[in-house]
Amino acid sequence: MKIKSCEILQELNYEDVYINYEFEIQGVSTLSYIKKNTIVFINKYNDELIDKINTFNDLFILLKEEYKDKINYNNNVYVFVKNPRYEYAKLIDYIISKEENDYKLRESNGSYIAYNSQIDPSVKIEPGVFIGPNVTIGKGTKILSGAKIKGNVKIGENCIIRENCVIGGYGFGFDKDYEGKNFRIPHLGGVIIGNNVEVGAITTVCSGTINPTILEDYVKVDDHVHVAHNVVIGENSIITACAEISGSCIIGKNVWLAPNTSIINGIKIGDNVTIGMGAVVTKSVSDNEVMVGAPAEPLEEAKKFKKIKEKMIR
Repeated sequence: MKIKSCEILQELNYEDVYINYEFEIQGVSTLSYIKKNTIVFINKYNDELIDKINTFNDLFILLKEEYKDKINYNNNVYVFVKNPRYEYAKLIDYIISKEENDYKLRESNGSYIAYNSQIDPSVKIEPGVFIGPNVTIGKGTKILSGAKIKGNVKIGENCIIRENCVIGGYGFGFDKDYEGKNFRIPHLGGVIIGNNVEVGAITTVCSGTINPTILEDYVKVDDHVHVAHNVVIGENSIITACAEISGSCIIGKNVWLAPNTSIINGIKIGDNVTIGMGAVVTKSVSDNEVMVGAPAEPLEEAKKFKKIKEKMIR
């Protein structure tokens, strides 16, 4: 992503703008990890956050109108709007629409690969694969027929990406426009896959919104699994068939998710945790727990409840 801040302002006609100077925008940032020459948005006021923003230059900042008197007005572009999150989505959608056709594909053995992707010569790619722009694939990895690897994905060494999976596609994220209609939030964060990882057939691993979705070393993901945007799966964990991990969840190391597990948005699963078949996890889980049921609870608690229920039935 490379676009001048003045070009954005001219094209999108923002009404309430404070401009100190022009610069090139090279990406996007989250508020927890701000980078120069990026776009950020602030939806909720926070003194500490505003203080942090006030130390930066070379940012294109979308924020609410009522924050005007809180800003130091450094060398940034400040755009005051009613809904910064929606305006961010609209802005990124505009930038993507300008860049969608900027990359070219080459055909290789029945697969299509973006020229600007970096693939080690030892990688084996079966026919029918699509590899998008800015993809990196390490040595010894195998990409099997029908796999789709979208832009901004990094895959490590000795991985297996199986048939018809999709890695790096858009996550399921929306905001409301000013008429209350759903508007898709573009996902630019990509995916980072470590070394010795396997991703099963017909599995989806969605791009992060701004920061990447991450599968650490030795993670094994079965067939028909859904890994949503911004998820982090810790080293050596196993995700079995038909499990669903919702957005922004953090899964620890050496975790076992049994078939048909469902995990709600934004929770954390500790290290060395086992989640039983069909469990619905609605709150964070500490290290070394065994969780069962819907909603999921520790195994020992489930056993106690079973004994009580049996007594009541008698």
